[in-house]
Amino acid sequence: MLVRLSEMVARRLRDHRLYARTVQIKLRVFGFLDVHRSRTLDHASQIDLEIADAARGLFHKAWTGKPIRLLGVYAQSLEASEGQASLLDDSKTERWRKTLEAVDKMRDKYGDSTVSLAAGLNAGFRARVHENPENLPGKDPKKL
Repeated sequence: MLVRLSEMVARRLRDHRLYARTVQIKLRVFGFLDVHRSRTLDHASQIDLEIADAARGLFHKAWTGKPIRLLGVYAQSLEASEGQASLLDDSKTERWRKTLEAVDKMRDKYGDSTVSLAAGLNAGFRARVHENPENLPGKDPKKL
């Protein structure tokens, strides 16, 4: 689930031409206790794998083994450019950019579930992306 959520966050970043400097996760466990953890990346990113790796690391440090009621991945400290990445990883990052550009085109044409880093998982997934009530068609934000 973390990987799928990370893909959704990274896709929205690419759609808006933004880069996240910080990745945050939210866990809601039994008893409605919320746990938030965040990590600042070495450089701002919009690459699925980098965001997923950060989210996975945060999850393993925060999860106590209790059943999870809610899981969220968030991008913070948004920037208009990637900034200075490691020179050693530059070619790898460029390959990921080109790959994700092709993946985004496939998802646009055939749907978001066409290609995924988490495609091998057979778990049920119910996405609830929080939208601004003012942008919902046919909804009066004052009545929400």
